[in-house]
Amino acid sequence: MKANTQKAVQAEQSYNRAVNGVSVSNDMIVIQEFKNRGIKATPRVDVFTYNIWKFQKGRQVIKGEKSVKVRTFIEDEKTRKTRCSTACLFHISQTEPVEEVK
Repeated sequence: MKANTQKAVQAEQSYNRAVNGVSVSNDMIVIQEFKNRGIKATPRVDVFTYNIWKFQKGRQVIKGEKSVKVRTFIEDEKTRKTRCSTACLFHISQTEPVEEVK
């Protein structure tokens, strides 16, 4: 599987978990951290990971933007074991639409 294809699949899975409310434990952290930066954020509406913005939303994170990092759990598809990981989240105001190549 090509690297971009694999990232796109992972982004889709992550997006599905996010919008279906599976990952709600970090909402208050996300809201507060973006509020500290002067950004009104709504998790799972206008705050996503880099790969979700790129592969699901057609947007690119602007160079130099800083993420809000939260702890999350990821299930290994082969072993079915859950491991702790860090998710780096960006607000839509930190992104821009990807221009299509013609």
